[in-house]
Amino acid sequence: MGLFYFAGHGFQIEGKNYLATIDTSSSDEYSLKRTSFCLNDILDMFEAGNARTKIIILDACRNNPFGGRFRGDASMTLAPINAPKGTIIGYSTSPGETADDGEGRNGVYTQALLTHIETIDISIEEMFKRVRNTLSLITMGKQTSWEHTSLIGDFYFNYGYISGEFSTRYLKNAFADSRYVFEDNSIDNVIKGLKSHDWYTQNPAITSLKKLQLNEYKVDSLFVLGRNIYQAACGNSNETIDFIKNLENELNKQDEEVAFHLLNGLLYEVYFDSRGKIRRRLKTDHFEKLLSLIEKPKYEESKRFIRYSLIPFENKVLYKPGHKELVFDIFFKEDKDNGKKFLSQICYNAQNVLYDEDAESLFDYKNSWYITRMKYEEFEEKLSKMTACPFNKLIIHDHGRTPQDEYVIVPIDFCLLKFKE
Repeated sequence: MGLFYFAGHGFQIEGKNYLATIDTSSSDEYSLKRTSFCLNDILDMFEAGNARTKIIILDACRNNPFGGRFRGDASMTLAPINAPKGTIIGYSTSPGETADDGEGRNGVYTQALLTHIETIDISIEEMFKRVRNTLSLITMGKQTSWEHTSLIGDFYFNYGYISGEFSTRYLKNAFADSRYVFEDNSIDNVIKGLKSHDWYTQNPAITSLKKLQLNEYKVDSLFVLGRNIYQAACGNSNETIDFIKNLENELNKQDEEVAFHLLNGLLYEVYFDSRGKIRRRLKTDHFEKLLSLIEKPKYEESKRFIRYSLIPFENKVLYKPGHKELVFDIFFKEDKDNGKKFLSQICYNAQNVLYDEDAESLFDYKNSWYITRMKYEEFEEKLSKMTACPFNKLIIHDHGRTPQDEYVIVPIDFCLLKFKE
């Protein structure tokens, strides 16, 4: 991500935008251009860089500081700017308006910006909309901010960092629970049983959990317990499956902090393996139960925990818990000889994210032998599982308008990546 912020005086000369510096000279247009910063140069620097999201915020277009000394083609407004791909430009005013300097150290636009920029879990577009509403209230409708955007992805200034009353500073051997150090206590005996991968050991282990006072144990143990309840359920242990089915009731039996750490562990196991590494394939046997639970205000902090944990893996995790939806555009190529439809692209934010099984290159249906045939509705379910996106939040625009019961040809194994690392 690249960010440029400017607060001060801006103007245009001969259709180009300039930002005034502390030593800008206004004696003539030549001096103005030579002693100011050309906004086009900033755009060029962004274009030359590798940032996928570029943000430019301009609290400019204020009252003329040069006492009416402009001549020729100089104007105290900014000319329209075409935002390069992946860029959003936020202006403090609409075209033709000037910006209020305000009474403090910041202009009223920046005051409004600071009010909303740290709001948790809102997109940058929603953030700018809230800024506009606040600005209109402050100026009694005299100043209207606006934006020009060519963003192709989602961006959040604040994904929702952990700020609650309970600590999430788990030890490394809790995140990488293959290295978890067992102690001689009852909760660790339960965890050992769940880790056994033996139903005849796992089922009694989860049953014995009911006899324990879990608030007596370390938070790391509670977190690892949650992880292994989930992994045992994914391994078809009947008692742990029942625990997941009745998860909200089970959590309600515990203290709020105990429930918090258990749920964190359950969620973490969906995305991370026993080494603490992001999974090649997410563990999604029972994920919808967990994700529906954290939509409730009571479990908001656990939602923040898992979203924060996933921030470094934005490339691989296309759907983050709590997001409104995941939208794919899907394209098939039809073989004219036999009428078979081959999956060719899965696009996310106008970008093909369909990679081969090794994540080395974009999938090429013409040169792939590892393909299979399935109904289109089965393929939709496969995408829901692969992305850990609840089916009711997965929106697929199929540009071939494939019927649900029609068979399509898809790769046996593939990856969905925003970009190759």
